[in-house]
Amino acid sequence: MSYYLAPSELTNCLHLPTPILLVAPGLAEVGFANATASREWGYREDELQGMLLDDLVKCPSRREKEILFTLLSSSKDAEGRFEADVARHDGTTARHVFLGATFRNAGKRLVLLAGVDIAARHARELAFEADAHRLQALIDASLDAYYDWDISENRTDSAPQMEVILGASHEQLPSTLEEWAELVQPADRDHFLLVYTEAVKHGVSYDFEYRIRRGGGEYRLVVDRGIPLNNETGKATHLVGVVRDVTEERRASSGLRDSEELYRSLFATAANPSLRTDSRGRYVDANDAAILLLGRSKEELQRSNVSDHLGSRALDD
Repeated sequence: MSYYLAPSELTNCLHLPTPILLVAPGLAEVGFANATASREWGYREDELQGMLLDDLVKCPSRREKEILFTLLSSSKDAEGRFEADVARHDGTTARHVFLGATFRNAGKRLVLLAGVDIAARHARELAFEADAHRLQALIDASLDAYYDWDISENRTDSAPQMEVILGASHEQLPSTLEEWAELVQPADRDHFLLVYTEAVKHGVSYDFEYRIRRGGGEYRLVVDRGIPLNNETGKATHLVGVVRDVTEERRASSGLRDSEELYRSLFATAANPSLRTDSRGRYVDANDAAILLLGRSKEELQRSNVSDHLGSRALDD
């Protein structure tokens, strides 16, 4: 296999966020090191240039040395993977995995070595796993049911909370969009399908409500919030979002409004004078009987205080 890198392609390689070395075969010295190598290994770029490869990259075994030797000395195009310790400027070493390949550029044969710090990669993987565990813990503790709809496969993966919302086992959960739509209350179904269609077609987020049927036939009110995930061409490939059951929340809110309306009705129509004050003794409301008794309008009372009437004849009586 023969490799050829155009100048622009070589430039792109050198700007990768991983240490890159260019070595001329036979010389076994660094001809060029990118900024990432300089930063991670603690050298200035001009210090790396011209450094003997043996002083910088130390292979721990005969097998690794043979792979590197083949890359540097073969008259044919070659590629290989090996591990080696990189001697940092501060005197420490770091084990790296190197991917090497020979290529031709401007008629010259060069060896490109790309290294990855094994310990740093492992630390990143552990950090990623820890973040993933924390995210999963948040999802598990949430009342929201997370879902991921693969648009091309028309398949949905849902969090366990969805089983609670729908009163169904994991195996009974709907998978396709059509199966989900079948559970939506018929009066809400067209709007449900329209929202999802628009999200896929135009790549827009959504936040809406609809009623969905549980396993026992009861309908629950849910809020559905989601966003599209697009590929490099801007086409939506997944819709990810959360569903929350807000049925009891809305019932409580509705009950509170009903109670407030009932209280206001009873207050206004009570035969006995009734007054409402705030914590400072200022009038905030008065029914018709109180207004008649005090001989003042509601607006006048709201501009006054209880203490203004403590000595009034009407109240003394």
